[in-house]
Amino acid sequence: MAHLLRPNSRDDFEIAIICALSIERNAVEALLDEEYETDGFSYGKAAGDSNAYTTGRLGNQYIVLAYMPSIGMISAAAVASNIRSSFERIKVGIVVGVCGGVPRTADGVEILLGDVIISTSVIQIDFGRQYQNNFIKKDRVEDTLGRANPEIRAFVGKVPGNLVRRKLEEKTSIFSAQICAKDEFYNSTYPRPENDKLYLSDYWHKHQKQGSCIICGDS
Repeated sequence: MAHLLRPNSRDDFEIAIICALSIERNAVEALLDEEYETDGFSYGKAAGDSNAYTTGRLGNQYIVLAYMPSIGMISAAAVASNIRSSFERIKVGIVVGVCGGVPRTADGVEILLGDVIISTSVIQIDFGRQYQNNFIKKDRVEDTLGRANPEIRAFVGKVPGNLVRRKLEEKTSIFSAQICAKDEFYNSTYPRPENDKLYLSDYWHKHQKQGSCIICGDS
């Protein structure tokens, strides 16, 4: 692949990656082929934008990595809005994370440590009702989020195919090995499925802070 020159301005970035946790953004940073925010250089940002960014290249794509100040829908919405004010040509925003709380696929297949999950749609949690054993989303037109554009839908439809899925598995294995080979990820080894502890939704987890709970202290 020919070497790509550093973008001339923020308008050359079309892909944004948003991470909430440090463990997530550390992995993305580790995969950057180039980082542009070095030696005092910065593309800057629009006035009033409170986000913090890292810009760089992943393969043949220029990407901007946005850092969330905290987890939650309000924080994510604010970060996404600010990205569009500073990087006006962004076409795709990708939320990347460890995806906790998804034990099985829609077909009932168990999801294990190491599995890669790619969503095909977005459901806004306050556009529905959470019941004891199920979440039912609202189905009125005004309560439905718009679909992604045809190009993104076409790509997502391409991913489950045998050819793309096999390439994805190969690349994931290669990239995981590259990350784990770095000094700061030396202990980030794959724990194997037999070490994946899947807790029931009503499992009572202990508090991690000593003395914060009488029940946890006596157990």
